[in-house]
Amino acid sequence: MVQLQQTGKISNNVVAFYTRMEDGNSSHIKFGGWDQSAIAEGGSLVMVRTRDVNSFQLNAHQFYIGEELFLDKIRAIDIDPMLPYIYMPDLDYVKIQEKLQEIYYGQGIKCDYTMNYCRFSKPCSDVNAVVGYDLHVTFYDSQKTIKLNI
Repeated sequence: MVQLQQTGKISNNVVAFYTRMEDGNSSHIKFGGWDQSAIAEGGSLVMVRTRDVNSFQLNAHQFYIGEELFLDKIRAIDIDPMLPYIYMPDLDYVKIQEKLQEIYYGQGIKCDYTMNYCRFSKPCSDVNAVVGYDLHVTFYDSQKTIKLNI
């Protein structure tokens, strides 16, 4: 990010997450700034600092799927601008995989523990979405705490 800022490709050393909990690819990540116009009506911008100036790690704790707290330990979550996903420790992700297999049992979900992914063996339109089982992660810094739905 510092190199991008020094070459004028981005204006600020900022990563912005725009999340929407609806079907399709409606959420996105922006590096280098944020846009007031991208914030949904009724939504708000909340800033959380990284763990230090030399990393893209955020402090996190209290991981929920739906209303069920399944992990309540402090973790460093990596936000890498070169990867299209958020990285977390393998053992934590295994807990998410287990919960997804429980929630979507009998709907063709296949999780690969060696490659750290879950996929459905049928089109998304044929999967009965289970309402209320989103992943919620609580991020925090020394000044604020936010619960982000992913």
